[in-house]
Amino acid sequence: SEEAFAVTDEIVQRFGESEAPEILDAVAGALVNKGLALLGLNRAEEALEVWGEVERRFGASDSPKARNAVATALLGKATVELANGRARTAIAAIDGAFQQGGAGSPEIEWLAHMIRAGAHLVEEDVAACVRDVEAVLIVLPRLRALPKGVFDGLSELAVALGPEKLRDLILASPAAELLLPLTTALDMELGLEPLVAKEVEEVAEDIRRDLEARRKMKPRDVGASALGPGTSPG
Repeated sequence: SEEAFAVTDEIVQRFGESEAPEILDAVAGALVNKGLALLGLNRAEEALEVWGEVERRFGASDSPKARNAVATALLGKATVELANGRARTAIAAIDGAFQQGGAGSPEIEWLAHMIRAGAHLVEEDVAACVRDVEAVLIVLPRLRALPKGVFDGLSELAVALGPEKLRDLILASPAAELLLPLTTALDMELGLEPLVAKEVEEVAEDIRRDLEARRKMKPRDVGASALGPGTSPG
């Protein structure tokens, strides 16, 4: 809401020049959250401005929390750029997130790789996309819980890469057990009979219906929404 934005602006105005690291960490987090809230209201350009401020203010910080805030802001920027078809700009933003130490946080790392995989699809660089998908699958077991965005993103990629390709990548990864409902849905897509518990098969049927709906999207939509604005790390 506008009231919440006003509170954030007051926090930045009052404490933005503080020399206390914990206060600056709080300022960085408040700005990141303001950007996410703006994006949720479809005010993407304003969100980009806020995230740009995070990068300008804290891009050279030594604080791990501030650096994570910058990395999160860059992920937000990447989702907006990708949704607008600017895949190369999105890839550059993700690269910047990793330079900020995003690889140290699995909540940031999986999302960064997922977004970049979608950007590589838009650029028609399938090999680079696959490398990022493999990286996502390595990170997933380190998460405290699997966000819904994981299944959304991988389902998008299944449509783009083909069910057999994604299934093989998952089965060769440490995330195979975590993603059993998805691989079961992909088995169904390939005409294979699932040998899983009934509950898993029911979830797989839902995923399969979701895959069918996603196939009706235009190719750019599939790549551009490989992880959409509804998801944030942490």
